[in-house]
Amino acid sequence: MTNDAIFGAAARIEEMRNNQVKGNLVLSRRWFLAERGGPEAVNRVTSKLAPAALELLERTVMPFAWYPFGLLMDIDAAIASEVMGGNVTRMRDFGHDLGMRDIEGVYRVFLSVASPVFALSKVSALGSLYFRESTLAFISTGRVQGEVELVGRSMPLYMCQYGIVGWLTAVLEVAKATGIEVVHTSCVHEGAFRCRWHCDWAFSGRTVRSPSGPRFGS
Repeated sequence: MTNDAIFGAAARIEEMRNNQVKGNLVLSRRWFLAERGGPEAVNRVTSKLAPAALELLERTVMPFAWYPFGLLMDIDAAIASEVMGGNVTRMRDFGHDLGMRDIEGVYRVFLSVASPVFALSKVSALGSLYFRESTLAFISTGRVQGEVELVGRSMPLYMCQYGIVGWLTAVLEVAKATGIEVVHTSCVHEGAFRCRWHCDWAFSGRTVRSPSGPRFGS
């Protein structure tokens, strides 16, 4: 299987690009560049973008309107290259920070009084804040563990392997979980039918681990 280092399996790129995302994801990229990059980083990123992606990054965007996912992928690839120095693993922190920002804005009070299991059971509703034809499904496997599965269109490699790991960690943190470990255990870019993540966290101050199968990439 031929993989792009950022987007993943070449055979899935068109499928991913034809998805749509809500404008809040575009706006979060603007926030990241302004807060974490600065003017020089913004200039480097914009210099890498084709006209359509550049227009999306700079024009007026409505938070709950739909926009092409493919253009957001192009923006993210430029961020990975020009702000993260080509280190795609930094997309984990990127996903975590953006997740904390979004969740704190809308769902913080709701999730902060919920158990981690309840919070993860709502990831499908949270996912609707972002993607038109993709969402996440949670399967509880115990009081301190669970599985999350991607349903619908695939996500690019940088997002499923790193960004969503960070985002799920943020959901658990807002729900006051500790000892959090999120592992990407199954990936469509390695031939799996669906992407899947295993989540562990602590209960009553004690971290409990359970077998989660082989780690992705091991």
